[in-house]
Amino acid sequence: TFEVNSEISTIKVDMTKRGYIASIAITYATEDGATPVTSKPIFTPSSCTFEESLEIAISAEDGAAIYYTLDGTTPSTESTEFAENFTIEETTTVNAIAVLDGVESSVASAEYTKLEAKTIEEVIAAGVGEALTTGTVVATYNSGFLMGDGTGHILVYRGKANIGDVVK
Repeated sequence: TFEVNSEISTIKVDMTKRGYIASIAITYATEDGATPVTSKPIFTPSSCTFEESLEIAISAEDGAAIYYTLDGTTPSTESTEFAENFTIEETTTVNAIAVLDGVESSVASAEYTKLEAKTIEEVIAAGVGEALTTGTVVATYNSGFLMGDGTGHILVYRGKANIGDVVK
C-alpha cells in the first residue's frame, strides 16, 4: 500500500502479494472547496466465471460505507451494508456504491457467471470459449493430454495428467 497526499487530493493504491493492483481509491476536492467526489467501490475478484462458488470482497476508500445488491438493482443506503466477504453459488450481478461524508459514489458493477458442466460433445459444438467438462485422460504428450467422456474427445493444451485420470 502506498499513498500520495496533498491538501486537495489523496491517491491510495493497495497491491496484492503477487504485485497486482487490488484497489485504487482517489479522493479530491477543488481548490474552491467544491464537494468532493467519492470513488466507486472495487470488487475482488472483478467480473469473472467460476465453477462451484466464489468469495467476493468489496473495498472503497478509507472511511466509506459500502452498500450492495445481488439482484442487479441499483443500491442505495437502504441496501445491504458490506461488512465482510460473501460467497455466491449462482450467476450473480453485484452492484455497489460507496458513501463517504454523505456523498455517494456512482454505481460499480461486476458480473459473475457460474459455468455449468457440459459434455465434451456440447463443448465442441459451442466452439471457442470457456467451458466446464469432465473426462478421462486417454493419452498424454509433452504439455497436455487428450480426454474423453463417451460423447467425444478434446485436447487440453496445458496441464499434466496420467492416462486413466478423471479430470475436470
